[in-house]
Amino acid sequence: MNIPRGENPVATAIAGALVDGFDRHYRLFRQSSAQARARFEAGDWLGQQQAVRERIAFYDERVRETVQRLREEFRADLLDENTWQQAKLLYIGLLTNHRQPELAETFFNSVFCQIMHRTYFHNDFIFFRPAVSTEYLESDPPAYQTYYPLRHGWRAVFRRILADCGWRLPFADLDGDVGYVVDDIGALIGGAELDPNCHVQVLRAAFYRNKAAYVCGRIVNGDRDIPFVLPVLHDDEAHLYLDTVLLDPRDIRMVFSLNRAYFMVDMEVPSEYVRFLRGIMPRKPAAELYTMLGLGKQGKTMFYRELAHHLRHSEDEFVVAPGIPGLVMLVFTLPSFPYVFKVIKDEIPPPKEIDREAVKAKYLLVKQHDRVGRMADTLEFSGGGAAQGARESGTARRAAPELRLDPRGGRPGDRDPAPLHRAPHDAAQHLSRPRDRRAARGGGARLRACDPRACDRQHLPRRHADEELRRHAHRPGGLLRLRRDRIPHQLQLPLHPAGAVSGARDVRGGLVPGRPQRRFPRGVRSVPAQQPAGPARHS
Repeated sequence: MNIPRGENPVATAIAGALVDGFDRHYRLFRQSSAQARARFEAGDWLGQQQAVRERIAFYDERVRETVQRLREEFRADLLDENTWQQAKLLYIGLLTNHRQPELAETFFNSVFCQIMHRTYFHNDFIFFRPAVSTEYLESDPPAYQTYYPLRHGWRAVFRRILADCGWRLPFADLDGDVGYVVDDIGALIGGAELDPNCHVQVLRAAFYRNKAAYVCGRIVNGDRDIPFVLPVLHDDEAHLYLDTVLLDPRDIRMVFSLNRAYFMVDMEVPSEYVRFLRGIMPRKPAAELYTMLGLGKQGKTMFYRELAHHLRHSEDEFVVAPGIPGLVMLVFTLPSFPYVFKVIKDEIPPPKEIDREAVKAKYLLVKQHDRVGRMADTLEFSGGGAAQGARESGTARRAAPELRLDPRGGRPGDRDPAPLHRAPHDAAQHLSRPRDRRAARGGGARLRACDPRACDRQHLPRRHADEELRRHAHRPGGLLRLRRDRIPHQLQLPLHPAGAVSGARDVRGGLVPGRPQRRFPRGVRSVPAQQPAGPARHS
């Protein structure tokens, strides 16, 4: 598409430079992914893992190159707002017939955010909302092929599917493997007759990860869709064989879980692959699928949009994640959103001997590692509006601008491994707070402590539970109460042991760990503290 230059040639040149930078990135990305088939055929497993690690760094390298070019050629740091806004509009025009427009929009955001102040991080300057639709974007040839079992039979269809993958290595027992697949599919379909529209859709490119190749498709029969995944492995004699056939959607979601390393797939139109995968895994967010295809930056962009949309339509507040508080990270979550947020602290107290860069390096190690279901992946937000906005609103006043989001999964029906920081549904101890009082304090989300039952057997901050607190067997939920031999002077206590639970007001809000005061029901009197004999003892 020919875009008129208009009155600002600098904006036109910037838009062209940004498109060139992204096109170079995706060309290298796709080249590395396309070589995965040759590495699989050669059994080069170390080379496969090394390629995955190197591909992770491609995006940041291209962003740095583009930022340096814009600063050197156009003095991008000194450009006015009108130039950047016109550059964005021209950039949209260059993406009209682009095959990866959503990825190119994210690349624009990454470059812009490296140059301009975060006050410009809104839709007038960056792509907070997508500008180019990918709904009907298709590659040539199409991303998936279609096969017809009514015309050729099930066995011939699956033999053809595996032959179209183009592997040069032979199968050890192709007929036997195909027979097992057909038997399992027949058992799932049962005795029902096939509808006239019965056909099989299979993605053209196989998915490569570690030592396996995965063939993904679905069977359409009437109004029923049956997803399937065929994992292909090597045997000891360098022959191929089908390890199994996955027909349970829960098992398929586990294969595409964020607890595993990234796939290598040769995709001309990534959105077409994501659209197909969402058809066989409707509960998987598009952000997770982009991430699992190695497009982590696009996954982060879509996650941020999902979070902004969720916050706009929800009224719950962030709460401290249950568990023992860490010395390195501030961990909190939103009860209605299945992710955990982590912020690296400014000051890491002893006995930890670590700094922020070392923490980031460890997370990068997890990202580059073959996780195989043992560790969850992370999305990193650094130096941008997400963490900084949290700091200014009081969400994390003592936190550094390094925000990490741990996907917890846990959606209904999933069987992904439960991550460490997953919160129970009743973790939030909601305290009453009228809207007018919230507005008087400045508004905005804030952290609240979790339910005491979720923090059972944990010490309160900077106190010793065995000296100041004891658990009362007759109180609901085993709530903590102060020891009477450690009562500060003139502390308000109930008249009788049952007063704490018989009052008119709910007193549990005053017993949440970490609150500066205790709250008691009405009808209490002041009692003097018992002064211990001997020298004063400080806790």
